[in-house]
Amino acid sequence: MESVASWTVCPGYYAKHLDDHFLHAGVPVLVHSAGVYPELVNAAGESTRDAVAHFRITYTARTTTDGQGARTTTYFGISVTGHHRPDLSRHQTRMTAVIWDMALSEVAEIGPAIEEAKRHLDVNALRAIPAQYAEAEQRIAQAEAYPMALTRVDYEAACRELGVPCLAEEACSGWGDFRYPQYDAETVLSRQLAERRWRGRLEEQAAAPTPEIPEPSIPEPTGQLWEPCEHCGKEPIYMPLHVCLDCWPRQDHR
Repeated sequence: MESVASWTVCPGYYAKHLDDHFLHAGVPVLVHSAGVYPELVNAAGESTRDAVAHFRITYTARTTTDGQGARTTTYFGISVTGHHRPDLSRHQTRMTAVIWDMALSEVAEIGPAIEEAKRHLDVNALRAIPAQYAEAEQRIAQAEAYPMALTRVDYEAACRELGVPCLAEEACSGWGDFRYPQYDAETVLSRQLAERRWRGRLEEQAAAPTPEIPEPSIPEPTGQLWEPCEHCGKEPIYMPLHVCLDCWPRQDHR
């Protein structure tokens, strides 16, 4: 039976950030801060970077320095994530899922939270990740039944049919990268319909007739003033253009 001693940290930049590692029901568990990615490798050369399913207990922390240079670290979150074996025929990256998480109130010690996280290492939840992905993909794929560009009426009808929130026009856009599992399936489906409405609005704007700009009207000369014309110096000039009659614009000169 494989023991924890057969697993060692992979050399590299992140190696020093691995706080602890152990096996839970034969599954490797890595403990480290969020935002770093240490990996393990066993005697057979199998790595958590590649095909080995594993758990990660990660915590978020903040370190501050006071006026005397003393550093203080506080912790404000911890989670357990499951990392299943990748299915490269369907996914370019490993299938992952948050199994448990907990907010912390800026605590000074992370040890008790890590012990609590260990209680939520669930092998059944790890094994269920592929089924969760398949269910999410099936739900998100429902958007494909609708045209790539939707009218407002069709968009609202699609939202009702699929049971997702109907967004206001200004919230419907093609910006943002909404993917599962970074976002849940309902959010991804909602944003895909919203993008279809955004495309529909672009088509509507392109098809809308360009408003005609009326020709500016030439005013009639009024209010004679005995002052030199700013164009030719002749007198008198006339309001409201303050030019003489020779310089007054004519309709046929446009």
